[in-house]
Amino acid sequence: MSKVYEGEYTISELQSILISRQIKPTDNIVGPGFYNDVVYNGALLAMLTHAPNTLYLSGVGWTSLAQAKLPRYTPMYIPFEYRFFAITERIIRGHDEIQLSAGGPRQHCNVFFLGAMQVDKYGNQNISIRGTIDKPIFRGPGIIGLQTFATYMKRYYIYTRNHDTRTFVDEVDFISAPGYKNKYGDRKSWGFVDHGWNPNGPEEIITPIAVMDFDEETKHMRLKSVHPGHTVDEVKKKTGFDLIIPDKVPETDPPTEEEITLLRTQIDRQGALK
Repeated sequence: MSKVYEGEYTISELQSILISRQIKPTDNIVGPGFYNDVVYNGALLAMLTHAPNTLYLSGVGWTSLAQAKLPRYTPMYIPFEYRFFAITERIIRGHDEIQLSAGGPRQHCNVFFLGAMQVDKYGNQNISIRGTIDKPIFRGPGIIGLQTFATYMKRYYIYTRNHDTRTFVDEVDFISAPGYKNKYGDRKSWGFVDHGWNPNGPEEIITPIAVMDFDEETKHMRLKSVHPGHTVDEVKKKTGFDLIIPDKVPETDPPTEEEITLLRTQIDRQGALK
């Protein structure tokens, strides 16, 4: 294993690295359009380290970015990224993207990373509105396919730009993507198991200060690790519900020299993650 990086790094760099570690050599990824800089650069890092055959499906096409000339600038700011036209292996249209990422014989992707402006204790995600449908106090980008991906992807992960009591709430104001369960039932009662859909909610939640997963029995959010420089008490204080806290909470593995070097010299050369 590469030596631990001893210098300073940003939260966005750390989150991109943590995302890259979740990508397996056999994964094909659906690229999100929201907070895409973190996911996009994390996917590139995985392709250059341990998952060279992974494909990245966007609104424009699919490509193995590790085998092609990297875009001149990162990150992607929109899902229909025009710079992909120069390097994609195949150009696709919106209908094809749905066919390739939804369930069925043409499904191409198996993992998805989604951002969130609200997450609750059972992993329900909100990217649509704060407040109520009748009187929203803030509008986000909307569902934009998240229900489909949370249903059909074999694995999906949530990451957030903030870790505070406005982001981590007891119950989300609007369910953009379902977690393990909520006031309407759970994945079994919704027919997910009967139809062969993903029976699980998010695998992990990657925040600026910690990583969380979910208890196998209760499906309640659980603290998995705390990032370097942060504490369990800080995570508890900044979470709007009681987390399950194991007796021993490890520190998140920090970036390695190899990860930081590749990220800064070959991927994020414009310093977007800084």
